[in-house]
Amino acid sequence: MFNPPHLLKCIRNNLMNYTFKFGQYSACWKDIEDFYEKDKILPIRTAPKLTDKHINPSNFQKMKVKYATQVLSHTVAASICTYASMGGLPVSSLGTAELLSKFDSLFDCVNSSTLDSVKEFKSAISTNNSHITFLKESITFIQGIKVFNGDANVTTRIKSLKGWLVTLNAIICIWNKLQASHNFTFLFTRRLNTDPLENFFGSIRQQGGNCDNPTPIQFTRAFRKLFFSSLLSSSKGNCAKDLDVLLAQFSKTEKRKPKNALLAKDATNAQTLSIGQTDYREQTVSLNIFQENAVAYVSGYLLNKSFKIHSCTNCKEVLVSNNLDDNRKQFCFFKAYKE
Repeated sequence: MFNPPHLLKCIRNNLMNYTFKFGQYSACWKDIEDFYEKDKILPIRTAPKLTDKHINPSNFQKMKVKYATQVLSHTVAASICTYASMGGLPVSSLGTAELLSKFDSLFDCVNSSTLDSVKEFKSAISTNNSHITFLKESITFIQGIKVFNGDANVTTRIKSLKGWLVTLNAIICIWNKLQASHNFTFLFTRRLNTDPLENFFGSIRQQGGNCDNPTPIQFTRAFRKLFFSSLLSSSKGNCAKDLDVLLAQFSKTEKRKPKNALLAKDATNAQTLSIGQTDYREQTVSLNIFQENAVAYVSGYLLNKSFKIHSCTNCKEVLVSNNLDDNRKQFCFFKAYKE
């Protein structure tokens, strides 16, 4: 199957250049332009989301899915019908409204992410709705579309139409398989598109200064950083933010151990902290002395450097006694590190 958001952008792009004919109707981009020119000067607009970026998008703006979905929408289709019924647009523009409405419902059906929705086809595919019937009807509708460049029929050059047919048949097959063999009761079709993958790669690229071709080592380091910080999302990009989250997040791990237990030498002696590393002699320090600063002191490198070839009265007494006053509890580890 192909990626539905990209297919929808292709339909918008082709509509900007060609005329779509189906049944007794025809659809063209000029109807949308005429509607926008009339609507944008009104104080209260019927399609307030439409802007110049939607009607005359740049090459970069053409990559934004939202600009395509907001044009090929039920709102714009209903607005064109209203203008046509009042004489503001020619009757032929009803064909454009019909095409927009069809692809609006079709995209809702192949991009569902909730069980229920106000819009009929925006909910998940299930045995309790008519999504599969609608997909089969949409296949017939797309098969009947003819594309013209002036008087020349260029339908065979429009690969996105074939892409829609392949994708819709694939979704029907996937649903039948999941329902029959795995007892699925619903299917979120948004899970079948590539937006989460594109968001992930977008996050990887941002870690390297927008590096489009990271080496395996760069990719591994960027992935490790993103995984542990749970930031597998992109603040900028052409895709909608996906709602998926990591199945396991370190920041939300249940039954987290107490801070002191994490630093314990073993389970039987939870009040001692073992500090040992190659080339450094092992020291056992009472956690009562470290108190709230225990985590900070156990930052590996700093403590090892502090203990390396160092001894003084304060440190020796700290290591052997817990009965020191507050002033004597001020270690000279940092001083040792500087030395």
